[in-house]
Amino acid sequence: MPYKDPAKNAAAKLAYYQAHKDEIIQKLQEARRADPAGTKQKRAVSYDAHREEIQEKDRARYPARKAERAAYIKDYRKKNPEKIKAIKAATRARRRGAAITDFTEQQWALMQLMYEHRCAYCGKSCKGKLTKDHIIALSKGGDHTWSNIVPACRSCNSKKHTGPPRMPVQLLLLIPK
Repeated sequence: MPYKDPAKNAAAKLAYYQAHKDEIIQKLQEARRADPAGTKQKRAVSYDAHREEIQEKDRARYPARKAERAAYIKDYRKKNPEKIKAIKAATRARRRGAAITDFTEQQWALMQLMYEHRCAYCGKSCKGKLTKDHIIALSKGGDHTWSNIVPACRSCNSKKHTGPPRMPVQLLLLIPK
């Protein structure tokens, strides 16, 4: 029987939920699997009916979560510098209008191994210091893809800039999966 005091009601609901948490979650998952479209529609209707309350709760939680989220992002970036580099490179390519931006960090690592960590232009060994050179520059309509990138030392990449390759480059004919 519900209590007249809202605080007691909330405490009773929480106690019931904690005691029957696994059963409740299982029933909800089964309902979602049985009717995913209906569940989505019910959520949308519920959100529309309680939009102001939900937005007010979100606004109240935002300051605390903002600091928590910033700390998480900072930690993630510190632990995954290569992933962040790949994301930034793909974003830069998209902003420059590249039609294809499917070059991954795994492909980059494989490409460096296949070129034996040497510059594609001068042949100098630069393990860990190679840069991705777009044969056809992004600004000239090139894509950020396996067939348009070669490893180059900073010097050769800077000299080439957005122009054509300073010397012919033997592209790898392998297409990694």
